[in-house]
Amino acid sequence: MKRTVLALRNGSGAVLYWASMLSGFITFVMMWLIDVNALSRKIFNTPVPGGVELTQSLLTVAIMLPFGYVLFKREHVNTVFLTSREAFTYLSSRVIKEVARLGGDITKFVPPPVAAEV
Repeated sequence: MKRTVLALRNGSGAVLYWASMLSGFITFVMMWLIDVNALSRKIFNTPVPGGVELTQSLLTVAIMLPFGYVLFKREHVNTVFLTSREAFTYLSSRVIKEVARLGGDITKFVPPPVAAEV
């Protein structure tokens, strides 16, 4: 029984590994599609039909496929979200303290009482 469970676990690990490799390939396909779309817009003044939608769908697949392998290996995933507006930006207290220690202006990132205290 134990051998069967181990064989199933190893087999699923191999499948998840190849799903991760497929995710890498999908990433390259997305890059190629984005480049072709940009060139098509520049040269022919028309986009690749459905290019944006296809890229969005492939992005979801490319992001989600490796998660199973990460869980199988019992590893961790760190995610960093980059935003375009300060209002949506999150900075940890450690970063705020470091900026204040180096003499930077932290008034945009913390309430006035906190800025006065730091």
